[in-house]
Amino acid sequence: MAARRVIGVDLGGTKLLAGVVDPELAAHHRTQRTVVGLDQRALIEIALEAVSEMRAATGGMTIEAVDFGLPALIDRRGGSPT
Repeated sequence: MAARRVIGVDLGGTKLLAGVVDPELAAHHRTQRTVVGLDQRALIEIALEAVSEMRAATGGMTIEAVDFGLPALIDRRGGSPT
């Protein structure tokens, strides 16, 4: 059976971190990008570029999922983003 991998992307206020994670939660093929001052379009392009780089770095392994962690304010009473 082929090893399963996922791509994790953490997009914060100053940087984007991405990596390929295996079933044992070990990170492989990490990358980092600075995102300070970028507009929405540039942020999306940087995220797509990082995911593409991670996919290419796996050498053709199947990627099961791509997961994003994004900063957001949550309305704790209503449970939705503000």
